[in-house]
Amino acid sequence: MVFSDNGIIKRAQGAADAQKEAQDKDTLTAMMAGYEVEKLTSSKSLLDYFTEQKTKGDISNVTANGENGVLVTLNNGTQYKVNEDGTITPNKGISLSQTTFNIQLEEDEAGKIKEEVTKTLTASLTGIEGTIKWTSSDETVATVSPKEGTNVTVKALAKGTTTITASLADGTYPVTCKVTLTVKKPLAADEVAYTDSNGNKYGWEHINEFSASILSNANSVTTNNDGVMQATGTMNGNTVTIPVGTQMTVQVTQGSTKKAYTVRVLGFKYDDLTSGGKAGITFDFVELLPNAQMNSSADNTEGWGGSGTESNDGGCALRGTLNSTTLASLNNKDYIKAVNKTYYLGNKSTETRTKSDKLWLLACSEIWPK
Repeated sequence: MVFSDNGIIKRAQGAADAQKEAQDKDTLTAMMAGYEVEKLTSSKSLLDYFTEQKTKGDISNVTANGENGVLVTLNNGTQYKVNEDGTITPNKGISLSQTTFNIQLEEDEAGKIKEEVTKTLTASLTGIEGTIKWTSSDETVATVSPKEGTNVTVKALAKGTTTITASLADGTYPVTCKVTLTVKKPLAADEVAYTDSNGNKYGWEHINEFSASILSNANSVTTNNDGVMQATGTMNGNTVTIPVGTQMTVQVTQGSTKKAYTVRVLGFKYDDLTSGGKAGITFDFVELLPNAQMNSSADNTEGWGGSGTESNDGGCALRGTLNSTTLASLNNKDYIKAVNKTYYLGNKSTETRTKSDKLWLLACSEIWPK
């Protein structure tokens, strides 16, 4: 009859592993000493040096590990991280395919989550063996299943934050993935600025996102089969194409009254931002906004800038009204950018000046350039 003591076996294995690690480190330390000597006479990198050492029999593979280190695999199968400063550490433990998940859930009009959202998380073992176990710090936010194995599913449930932890069955080598869940509520009827051909509804924050996406893509603006300019970008996770002439809705609030006005896409990447670069989209109002007088003499003398010199004129009365009370009344005012507009001085003048504004009248100088 044979008796075994698991504790004795584990201690013996641990001692053997420690001895093997010490021998490996001695081998790598000797190589690092050679590298320090070579650095005195050459500019050879740590990666180049250890790649050369593969021909000498102790190393089976070498890869870069960050800017100042390499990952060395010895012929006995063990891996070590070797850094430029001489530190040598075993490369063993658990690694995850993701260390963070940022998940947005969508609610319906009744306040319930519209559809289930799941993510896959994969764990890999390096230099160790064993069964991986998984836990979620808050299962009301997200669950993980199965509880053991290398591949699991994270199921999003509610707004909040939870930590998914993977470790060996005895709790050693823990690694974590932080899961953050936010909830997006549906747009109210008066928040909808545009509805695409698939019925998806977008607010002005999404139009602003679209504008940024087309500015970041040099090939986003094209011409469709009808010869109309169009732009393709992303809005709220969807790829959307919008042609010139597309109409959208702006809410205008004056006192206690809110009214919907229609704006139309005039062009893409046309106007020069005062801050530099191009404005993504230029719109015009289809309907008339509240009336305002051009200037005190009710004509176009001095043009958009009003009286005074180019450096100190305050602008005509209409310019002041549009860029103060009218601008403040728009529900998309936070997304409107100032652009530079050139105008004639009025009264048949051919002299031009430039102003920075967020709202303006189309000038003769851009409708009929001289």
